[in-house]
Amino acid sequence: MAKERMVEVSRCLGYYNMVCIPAIGLVGNFCLMWNEEVKINILNIDNSIIEADVWDYQVGSMWKLYATYTTPYEEEEKNYFWNNLSLKLDTFNSLRLFLDLNCLSSEEEKRGHRVTKRETRWLSKFVGRTEGVDLRFKGCNITWHNKRFKGGLIREHLDKAISSMDWIALFPEARILNFPITLSDHAPILLDTCCANKDRFMAFKAWDQICQPKSSGDLGTRRFKDLNRALLSKLAWSVANQEDKPSVQWLLNQTIWKVNNSGKFSVKSAYCLDQAYRFGPQRDHWKWVWHVDIHPRVSVTLWRILNEAIPIRSRLPFVIDKHCVLCGANEETCLHLFEECSVAKALWFTGDSPILSDLIPTTSSLNFAEFLFSSVPISYKTRMVLFMGTLLSEVWSLRNRLNVFGNTVNLHCVRRKVFESFEEAFNLVWSDAGRAPDPDCASILKGSGS
Repeated sequence: MAKERMVEVSRCLGYYNMVCIPAIGLVGNFCLMWNEEVKINILNIDNSIIEADVWDYQVGSMWKLYATYTTPYEEEEKNYFWNNLSLKLDTFNSLRLFLDLNCLSSEEEKRGHRVTKRETRWLSKFVGRTEGVDLRFKGCNITWHNKRFKGGLIREHLDKAISSMDWIALFPEARILNFPITLSDHAPILLDTCCANKDRFMAFKAWDQICQPKSSGDLGTRRFKDLNRALLSKLAWSVANQEDKPSVQWLLNQTIWKVNNSGKFSVKSAYCLDQAYRFGPQRDHWKWVWHVDIHPRVSVTLWRILNEAIPIRSRLPFVIDKHCVLCGANEETCLHLFEECSVAKALWFTGDSPILSDLIPTTSSLNFAEFLFSSVPISYKTRMVLFMGTLLSEVWSLRNRLNVFGNTVNLHCVRRKVFESFEEAFNLVWSDAGRAPDPDCASILKGSGS
């Protein structure tokens, strides 16, 4: 892979600092990437090792990094390589990390072929001399294979990190993250010095908020603890009424459950009454987002965007460039991307009912949707939900494509995709319902050909 391509890859991954050793033919191509949370001073680079000083702002300390690509094959060169690494330990800095040594340390690290002492002696001698520690890893235990899937497949755990005891004391939770092998014969590995804080994935919506009714703007998921309390209420209600005893049937006419309009007890009403203290206010527009006529794919897309439960750049702390991917003019927030961006404005101004999004007074995507829903008659709301869902979904897909591949925006093609997606969702709704489309909903399809 050329150096220019590696620069593009590093920026897509959110790393804007990089040093690269280009490939020689099909061999090589070694690079080191880092973000703004650390300061790295490159001291020396050769064909197989990058030596650097690392200043970590989180711990306020300097340590040495030796990132290697591969060890030489020739015996004399291999001996020189490992002796040279060992001599680097004589420097004053005792905080050292040797990354990606590309060598076996035991028989368990190789599958498909026997392991000789010659293969393991280099790393064993190095660890013994340096008193180093093999860092823990998460993920795949195989980091290289020879791609001979039809026979003779050999798999090895080659890529690893060796650190000094002082370095381990400074970063006690550090781990190596091993990713799956995809295009290359080696697996990508990631050094994480604070892995204890990242055992969970990044959630853009709290679980406590998700466990609220759909009418309050969430998914309607119920926590077992809360549901169990409602079920206990049902048990108490049955006992109080003694429903299985004919001698007290007259009590059924005397006892009324005021939460339900029917006066009868239900677990759902008991659950809502018990959890009312933590539920948000109910909003009418959510009833239309989760309406039975709206495909669940459209409903979930709208819910994620209106609640900002998407990996937008303004919410990703590890992304340095916060500018909008589509226009590059302002910070990428949900409100900007789906309403204020020039691309979004052009798409809202399409169809037989053009919308000037920049004239709508709003402070969030949710307020923007509320304004649109409140401005249209009931017969038009289903149509508005379908069109909004398909438009926002296409804007988000376009943003992701540009972020990865860096293509230019073709508004005509994007507009056509919006109407094609809308027509698909529109036909799916009424084909499932088994009835003719609403004339008001059908009128928007005429705009797709204009």
